[in-house]
Amino acid sequence: MLSSGTTGTPKKIVLTHAIFQHRLEAVALDAGLTGKHSRTLVMVGMDTAGGHLLPMSTWFVGGCAVLWMPGEDPYQTISGKRVNYTFLAPVQLDHLLRSMPVTAWPMPELTVAVGGSSLPRLLSEKARAQLAP
Repeated sequence: MLSSGTTGTPKKIVLTHAIFQHRLEAVALDAGLTGKHSRTLVMVGMDTAGGHLLPMSTWFVGGCAVLWMPGEDPYQTISGKRVNYTFLAPVQLDHLLRSMPVTAWPMPELTVAVGGSSLPRLLSEKARAQLAP
């Protein structure tokens, strides 16, 4: 495996099975993925750390990784596929909140993790109002 090269030329990284397994276990624990009932939707690119580690960690604990394609209605995907954990960027969170009918509020069974850039305060407040009980 190669590093990203952000500080210069990409460097080779030794990645043993034990290191990889530990990383998947740590991500699953941190995300609260507990087993076959875990259904994860990652809306960021697979080329990001969260984009590939979260689906793999979900599979590692026996859960289901739900695939999302840009252009799909995020609320329909989350509700139709019974997703209980999602990782997305702020712009995707805004898209999710706009796609939700008022009758869908709240969604206490859904854990939302946001990454990729800072979460604007107003968007955070809107998400808490719509998703939290």
